[in-house]
Amino acid sequence: MDLIVRANWDRMKEEKEMCEALRELFADELQESEERGKEKGKEQGEETKLISLVCKKIRKNKAVSVIAEELEEPEEKISLICETARRFAPDYDADQIYAVLAKKETEEVKKP
Repeated sequence: MDLIVRANWDRMKEEKEMCEALRELFADELQESEERGKEKGKEQGEETKLISLVCKKIRKNKAVSVIAEELEEPEEKISLICETARRFAPDYDADQIYAVLAKKETEEVKKP
């Protein structure tokens, strides 16, 4: 392997320089993409935490209106989480519930 790399050293250097040029050219787009990814991850984390809290309250047999009031969230949002979460009883996996809710949201956005 070492012999092959040394024999093609000039070509390797050219490719490395081209990669650096491409990185510089697309630096802004890459940074924006990274920032969007971080923001999306943060939002997912917050939603998953909310789902987890809702599930704890479902286990205590609290009503949707009570959960919404205690968590200071809109009742419609809590109702949707509760309806979805009940399909995952008794485990209430917050990540799975989030995935179902995110899929529903994506499908609703696609509808004309």
